[in-house]
Amino acid sequence: DYMTEAEIINSMTEYFGLNAEMLSIYLTVTSGYLIVAYLVGNKLTRFQLVVISGLYVIFAGATTYLAVGYGMRGIHYAELLRNLSPSTPLYSTDAIPGAIAFVLLGGIVASLTFMWQSRHPKTE
Repeated sequence: DYMTEAEIINSMTEYFGLNAEMLSIYLTVTSGYLIVAYLVGNKLTRFQLVVISGLYVIFAGATTYLAVGYGMRGIHYAELLRNLSPSTPLYSTDAIPGAIAFVLLGGIVASLTFMWQSRHPKTE
């Protein structure tokens, strides 16, 4: 299968756009979870905590997975473009999806820790 330069650029742009959408959804879900943790975390029943934390992990995990996948696909098309047109400046590397995964997964762990600390405040 041969793709024209325009088709490669379009595909690359679409996947990087999807990557950005997943990052936006991740930030929205994480912000909502942190706000709940801060405002009412210590008032939640165990059932409510399990439901909200479970849904958070599912949605944040899914958006992390999709962001990384879409980023990898965008980089694939960037490499195709680089091979087709070596003079085109591209600033993507294969390390970016791994770095994104590391940061987003760390954010999930940090958010769950924040909820735990909200429910178990230290008394001084």
